[in-house]
Amino acid sequence: MLVKFTHNTGRRSAPPVFRWLRVLFVLAVFVLPACTPTPINISVITGIEFSGRSQRPNGACDGLDAWERRNCTPELQESLRFAQRGTQISILPTGRGTCTSVQVDFGDGTAPVTLQNQVLDNGSFQVFHTYSGWPGVKLVRVIGLDGCLGDVTREITVGIGPEGRTEFHLGYAPSTTVVCNVLPSMPPLRTGTGIALTTNGMKLRFGPFLEYAASGDLSMATPADYPFPGMRPYSVVYRVGTQIVQGETGRVVFRAAETAPLEICVNDSASFLGDNSGAMEIVIEVNEMSAGN
Repeated sequence: MLVKFTHNTGRRSAPPVFRWLRVLFVLAVFVLPACTPTPINISVITGIEFSGRSQRPNGACDGLDAWERRNCTPELQESLRFAQRGTQISILPTGRGTCTSVQVDFGDGTAPVTLQNQVLDNGSFQVFHTYSGWPGVKLVRVIGLDGCLGDVTREITVGIGPEGRTEFHLGYAPSTTVVCNVLPSMPPLRTGTGIALTTNGMKLRFGPFLEYAASGDLSMATPADYPFPGMRPYSVVYRVGTQIVQGETGRVVFRAAETAPLEICVNDSASFLGDNSGAMEIVIEVNEMSAGN
């Protein structure tokens, strides 16, 4: 009788399903063509540059040799740059592609401009503007309306004169005929605008015997026939539309609650304005970063 011996190698055959998976993997690597995604070209606004701004004098940047100017960093230089009031500058939106329609808001209350078919990536897209209203900080905004993406903002400071003064100095003398005076040649304050008004210690005279600084008379109640019963008598009062703010000797800060001209008023009876005299300086600072909000 013959006996058949078998030898067990200890190896097991892979189940059929795994063998098929291995074949498919090999085909995917060596046989199937590579899949390359098709690039999507999107036009987009990515930034804003300015050209034509002035620079305030500064000891770290002016009249020094190269070694001494080492402290004049790019950040310091940028903080010194401003758009001089009454002088044209250019605003240059940057990015890639072409905007079929794009809007530029200058941040000073003038009407935004809408431009067509502007190329972003060759430096040809620029908009010219002259700031002629309030000095101070504005927010320039560029929005892609059609054919491109992007809603980009950048701060710009508007200054008066070559020194770039950002505050407006007003010599105020009370009228002898009206309670309030509108600031001449200045645009209305827009809703959300920040305002700071600072007076010195100079006094106004209300006839031959009464003399008060901007805070007015702190010792007496305001007569009912005065124009601002809730404010102190013989004080300076600031008005923006229906918004009434008490003036003080020193600094007063508030936000415009509506769009209207800034008026400087005196809280004195309309019957006795004729004998008012004197003058004071009021320094006005305007920040339009949040205007319209």
